[in-house]
Amino acid sequence: MLLDIFTKKNMMGIVKCERLDDNNNVIETIFQEKNLIVSDSGYLFSKFMAGEDVKGIKYIVLGDMNLDENDDLKNVRPPSCNDYELENEVFRKEVEVETYEDVGGYGVTFSIILEKDECNGTNGEQLITEYGLLSESVYSNTGDDNKDDKNIMFSRKTRAAIYKNYEMKLKFSWTIYFKKTCE
Repeated sequence: MLLDIFTKKNMMGIVKCERLDDNNNVIETIFQEKNLIVSDSGYLFSKFMAGEDVKGIKYIVLGDMNLDENDDLKNVRPPSCNDYELENEVFRKEVEVETYEDVGGYGVTFSIILEKDECNGTNGEQLITEYGLLSESVYSNTGDDNKDDKNIMFSRKTRAAIYKNYEMKLKFSWTIYFKKTCE
């Protein structure tokens, strides 16, 4: 079946956060982990496959889950398949896109660079505990009033906090990989 290519066993997401120097060279990898591809990704695929006017992934969004440094940040609530937005979005930026193919499948990487003067909160430091990958398209007539006029979430990740400040330049990369299924 054609839709089998979009099943979780054939699709995988990897989120990576790297700290960069002023010349965009990687100083360190802060994390590289699998992420959750949420249920609404199916909504996006179904509209695309039906030839409807759907636009692709446009934003990486960052949030703090309404937490601060006094909270227990090691036990951040994990993402759910039913997530459709961040708990508390603090920053969003349009992605750069790169596609590739290898022996096992096809991939697309969405990335942003947070410059030193971006996403630093009101006091010069921003706590980041949640990450999302959003489409340019928005919901309409989906039957859920909470989703009207919101971008469609494709993937979501939560983890222990990063404290972004004016000293840091960060790169977030989000790769979605589709395994070849004809064997």
